[in-house]
Amino acid sequence: MEFCPSYFAELVGPTRARYEAKISMCDGVDPYTLCAGTDTTTDVELLPVTTHADIVNYLVLCTHHVSLTEMKAYMSLEAHNYFTSGRVSGVTAKRLPSKRVIVLSESKVPVKQQKIRNGLERDPESSCEV
Repeated sequence: MEFCPSYFAELVGPTRARYEAKISMCDGVDPYTLCAGTDTTTDVELLPVTTHADIVNYLVLCTHHVSLTEMKAYMSLEAHNYFTSGRVSGVTAKRLPSKRVIVLSESKVPVKQQKIRNGLERDPESSCEV
């Protein structure tokens, strides 16, 4: 089963253009169309060697996703808590002809969050009624 086959089809404007650029960096492979276990492997030898400096460089200096202060207190980051709480699992990888590697993982979404996404419950942080 494809990970999320309709993701690209739903994108428009600049978001679609950015995603097309990312797909071209992946040798034209859309990661959301890969089937875990069929198109990917759990072989840890495929995973890229990553250091703390690589993560800081990417998150703080390249994307500005987090500040250096937030990175120093990484244990309070939502992503860190999400991972250490066991919600991220099933890491798989695919080596591309260009020798780049696409890394995928599964994540468990809490039932309450699933209900909010499906419109069955109102998000308490949202001012919109569902």
